[in-house]
Amino acid sequence: MKLVIHFIAILVLVSSITQAETIIPGGNVSGTWGMAGSPFIIQGDITIQVPDMLLVEPGVEVIFEGHYRFEVYGILEAIGTVTDSIYFHPQIPEVGWWGIRFFDAPDGSVLDYCIIKDGYASAWGTEEGKGGGIYCDNSRPSITHCTFESCKANGYGGAIHLSNGSDAIITNCRFIANQADQKGGGVNCEGSDPEINNNLFLGNDTQDDGGAIASWSNSNPVITGNIIKDSNVIDSGGGIFCFYSVPLIKDNYILNNGCQDHGGGIYFEESPGTIDGNVISGNYPKGGIWCTNNAHALIINNIVHDNQGGYYGGGGMWVDGSIVTTINNYFVENVGPTGGGIYSGGGYNILYQNNVFARNQATYSHGGGFFFDNWGGEAVRNNTFYQNSASNSGGGIYGYGPDDHLINNIFWDNSASSNPQIGGTWDVTYCDVTGGWTGTGNIDEYPMFVDTTHSDFRLRWDSPCIDSGDPNPLYTDPDGTISDMGALPYDQSMPVRVLLTPHEILNVIPGTGGSIDFTIWVDNIDTTPQTTTIWSDITLPNGTIYGPVIGPVTINLAAGFSGDRLRIQNIPQAAPWGVYRYNIYAEVGSDVSSDYFTFAKTGSAGLDWSTGWENSGEDFDEIAEATQPVIPAGYSLRAYPNPFNPTTAISIQLSAFSHVTLSVYDIPGRKVAELIDGYRDAGIHEVTFNASHLASGIYFSRLEAGDFSAIRKMALVK
Repeated sequence: MKLVIHFIAILVLVSSITQAETIIPGGNVSGTWGMAGSPFIIQGDITIQVPDMLLVEPGVEVIFEGHYRFEVYGILEAIGTVTDSIYFHPQIPEVGWWGIRFFDAPDGSVLDYCIIKDGYASAWGTEEGKGGGIYCDNSRPSITHCTFESCKANGYGGAIHLSNGSDAIITNCRFIANQADQKGGGVNCEGSDPEINNNLFLGNDTQDDGGAIASWSNSNPVITGNIIKDSNVIDSGGGIFCFYSVPLIKDNYILNNGCQDHGGGIYFEESPGTIDGNVISGNYPKGGIWCTNNAHALIINNIVHDNQGGYYGGGGMWVDGSIVTTINNYFVENVGPTGGGIYSGGGYNILYQNNVFARNQATYSHGGGFFFDNWGGEAVRNNTFYQNSASNSGGGIYGYGPDDHLINNIFWDNSASSNPQIGGTWDVTYCDVTGGWTGTGNIDEYPMFVDTTHSDFRLRWDSPCIDSGDPNPLYTDPDGTISDMGALPYDQSMPVRVLLTPHEILNVIPGTGGSIDFTIWVDNIDTTPQTTTIWSDITLPNGTIYGPVIGPVTINLAAGFSGDRLRIQNIPQAAPWGVYRYNIYAEVGSDVSSDYFTFAKTGSAGLDWSTGWENSGEDFDEIAEATQPVIPAGYSLRAYPNPFNPTTAISIQLSAFSHVTLSVYDIPGRKVAELIDGYRDAGIHEVTFNASHLASGIYFSRLEAGDFSAIRKMALVK
């Protein structure tokens, strides 16, 4: 009987421990809140006074019975762990609580691995209507690894509001379904310079501006490495809104955000900031980037893809009344009524250089790739326009003005009802234009892109556009040679070049994991064989390196060798969410050629992310067996168009009278056509390959002429 009584007593004791709770009636708080007292039930407004400190331990739950404030004038340390978060939430979600509110707090407050849910700043038109989850006034807490979900502000900052010098650090946090009636559904920056890095913004909304982030009133935020997805606004800046601020927006993925006014992805006004290295895709219906009213923006190294322009145009980007410098961007598959890639109206002193415009559409009027309206200033130089289309004129570009110059550009296979390549009034020099164009230095030769099927518009080293640009030293390529035509010059400074071509422009991996297909290209442009070491690794969202995932493998590249290998990279489910970089290197002596592409992961499940990064595909050992140079001087093998349907012209160049065989094979190696079998004189010869009887797929043309042989890949797309 005593044993039974003791057992029952132990059960009662355990039950009382697991059901323990601490009532906080309101007033000043300090000391330590630990698991022994959790959950802490808040029954009134609570305050940490100066110089007091409150430490909240991992796993603690803080429940607000009513719509109460948590005000911090001292120091708050709420530090959870990856497996034991601290949870702040209201007892009744519909009522909410007033969030954590910092006022002139000293530096040192930390929120790490906290969940902040259903905060509600309800007093519209006052400071009490800002910051549904966290409000900061002249305070600089560190906010890391936190989750903000379903927080709301009747004013600014659905999840977080920063004002009056609140230069907070916000890193590795998740912002899910937060809402503001005015600005900043996720984060609002007002007169503050925060660091907003490596966060995940999903489905945040506002009635006004900045679905995920709003930066205004002389703020200078650093916004890097974030994924900003599925936000919506009524006015401007579906993803990010910038007004009277100087932001750095770098290496973010800005995806599928919407607005009804201006700038589905990013809105810039009176803001001399920088937009660098971002992927801006699927934003609607008012374009990927919107620059207006003295937006002195530097726009470099971005991929602007599959965005939808509004009533006026500018699917990829709209520019009006602004000084913009736009360098080394990809504008691909954007759609707008006018200016599918870019609409530029009323701008001045504009520089557009080293950009790719591919497969953009102007569905109503002019300028499939690019539309200019009464602007003047800089020349448009070293850009590539490929397969853009317009319903009226200028499939590649349309514009008119007193100082409009096109220098060192490629216009290839663009289409329109009139003037398919270039519409309007332009001075065109040193350009490669389908069908030719009047002007100094212009040519009409297929540019020999690396891989148009997968939107890689870099030049192969047998391209006629290499060293064919304006010889003026003003335009000299980075490697010190004469300017190449087009956006992406060939680097001739080292013997071996390695390139990466992902098979999708947009590589977004879900939380459950996935894989990425890509091609590795290796060229040895030297006249002697080169011993080359190739390897690849992955830069994780936190900046550390994982790998190598390929190699290192050392191979001997024959003189003039050009080859490719298809590879598949697995991304495990447990890999953390964020923005990654896939790197490739080829080392020859002291020369190291490198390339990379980025990808994003939108979620994570599991803790062991260090396994599951398998890389598979075609073997590099076969490259070492290559003994014949692919492209010796005086010989060449080309096909245009490529991809094609159903015919393509195959051109061969011979340096001497030779016996020639030119045949086409399918992937299994079966000969499907013999186009030439006989002697040919030195010079250029062309033959048409008709594949109307063949199925879509990859085919190979093979040329043998004397001691020379070459193989070229061709894509039949029906």
